[in-house]
Amino acid sequence: MRVDKGKLIDMLILHEGLELKPYQCTADKTTIGVGRNLSDVGITDEEAKFLLLNDLQRIQKEVEHWTFMESLAEPRQAVLLDMVFNMGISRFNANTWVKTFAAIQYKDFEKAANEMLESKYLLLNDLQRIQKEIAHWNFLEKLNEPRQAVILDMVFNMGVSRFNANTCVKTFAAIQDNDWEKAANEMLESKWAKQVGQRAIRLSQMMRKGVWYVD
Repeated sequence: MRVDKGKLIDMLILHEGLELKPYQCTADKTTIGVGRNLSDVGITDEEAKFLLLNDLQRIQKEVEHWTFMESLAEPRQAVLLDMVFNMGISRFNANTWVKTFAAIQYKDFEKAANEMLESKYLLLNDLQRIQKEIAHWNFLEKLNEPRQAVILDMVFNMGVSRFNANTCVKTFAAIQDNDWEKAANEMLESKWAKQVGQRAIRLSQMMRKGVWYVD
C-alpha cells in the first residue's frame, strides 16, 4: 500500500488529536498520544524501552552538573541513575542525602552503602509498591490526605491480603459512605486494634477527624 505516511500522520492527528497525558476516551478507554488505546492495546516492549531511553537521557541531563560522576566506575554511576529514576532529582540530591553524597565524593563507598541502607529509601520503595497494589481502590481519590495516609498505613501494617473490602467489609463500607465516625469505630473494634494498640487509636482519630494526628 502506497500512502504518504507524513500526510497520513498529519490527518490522523487532526482527527484524533494529540494528547501527551492519559485520558478517558468516549469509549471509556484509557488513551494517550494519537488515539493509542492503553486499556486494550497497551504498548510493546520496544515502545517501553524507547520511553525508558528517553527517560534515561532526561535524567542524565538533570545530573550532568554532578561533576563527581565522571570519577565513578560505571556500576556506581548506574546506582545513582537508578535512584534518581526511582525518586526523582528533587528527592535524591546532595541537599536531601547529605551524608550519602559526601561519602561518595570522598570515595568512602562503604559508608555510602551503609547510608543508603539506613535511609528511608527502602521505605519509600515499599510505599510505592503499596500505592500500586491499591491503585484500583477508586474511592481513595475522594479522601483527603490524612485519611489516605490511614489506609496506606494499615495496608503497610497488615498487607492488602488482610486489609481489603472483603476482609474488612464494614470499615470499607463506612469509608465509602463517608461515615467517618462508624469507620473509626469499626477500626477500634477490630482484632487488629488489639494487636497494635496506640497505632489503632492514632489512626482511628485521623479517620474520624480527617486531620493529621498530633500528640
